[in-house]
Amino acid sequence: MTAHRIQQDAGRRVAGKAPEQDRISGGVTERDGSGPIATGAQEHRAPFDLEGTVATLAVLRVSTSNLAAIDAALETKVEDMRGFLEDAPVALDLSRLDGAAGAPTARTLALKPLVECLRKHRLVPLAVCDPNERRAQEAVACGIGVLPKLERAGAKIPQAPRPVAPRRAEPAARPSDWFPTLFITEPVRGGQLVHADRRDAVVVSSVNAGAELIADGSIHVYGVLRGRALAGARGDKEARIFCRSLQASLVSIAGTYLRADQFPEDLRGKPVQISLQADELAVEPALM
Repeated sequence: MTAHRIQQDAGRRVAGKAPEQDRISGGVTERDGSGPIATGAQEHRAPFDLEGTVATLAVLRVSTSNLAAIDAALETKVEDMRGFLEDAPVALDLSRLDGAAGAPTARTLALKPLVECLRKHRLVPLAVCDPNERRAQEAVACGIGVLPKLERAGAKIPQAPRPVAPRRAEPAARPSDWFPTLFITEPVRGGQLVHADRRDAVVVSSVNAGAELIADGSIHVYGVLRGRALAGARGDKEARIFCRSLQASLVSIAGTYLRADQFPEDLRGKPVQISLQADELAVEPALM
C-alpha cells in the first residue's frame, strides 16, 4: 500500500493587535458590566492558564559521591541512548547519599557540580526529590526546584546482564551480542520509562499516556499505543513499530520522529506499522 509520508511544516506566527481594555475582572475584560468583549471571533482570556499535567520524567538516583564516575557513566548512557536523552528533563534523587538529618558525611556530593555535569551532557536538571533542608537550600541556589518524594511508576523490568564486548558506536546491522526479545505482559503505565536494551520489545497489553517505551530494535504493541514509542534507539533504520491502535503522542525510528498531529487522519486509532523509508517515517495500515 502507499505509505503516508509526513513532512514537518514550518511554524507559523500569528500576530494580533491587543484589544482595548476597560476593566479587568477575574481575567476577563469587561466594559460597563456588559460581559466579555470579543475582537473578531476571539474573546479576551487571562494572560495564562496554570494547569496540572502528567508527563514522563526521568529520575537520576545517585549512588556515589564520585563525580568523575558519574560523569563517565553519563557519557556512556547518553551515547547508548543517543538522540533520546538530549535536552531531557531530569529529577535528582540524592537520598542514597544524604542521611535523614542532612548532616554532611563522607559521601556528601555538592549539588552545583552535579548540576553542571548534567548540563554538560545536555540533560536538564529540574528539581531535587524529597530533599532535606540543606539540599533544598542548595537546589534553590542552583536555580532548580524541589519535588516531593516520587513513587516508582512500576516494578523495574529485569535486564539481562550486558555482555563484555567492545561497544559499537554505529552498528550498521544488529550485532551478535543482542538479547532475546523483551516481553512485557503488564500495561506500561504513565510516568514509566522502559528501555529494551539491545533487543526488540513486545507489549501484549497497552502503553498508557505519559509512558515512554524505548527499544534498540522494533516495538510491537498488541493493545493501544499511547505515550511515546522510540524504536531503533541505537540507530537501527530497519526497526519498525507495530500497534493495534495508534494513539501515541510521538513515534520515532532511529531519531526520525512524528508527532501526533502529523499522523494520517484515517489511521488514527487503527492498526498500523511504521517504518523508515528514504529518511521519512511511513505510516501504513497493518493486520494485527
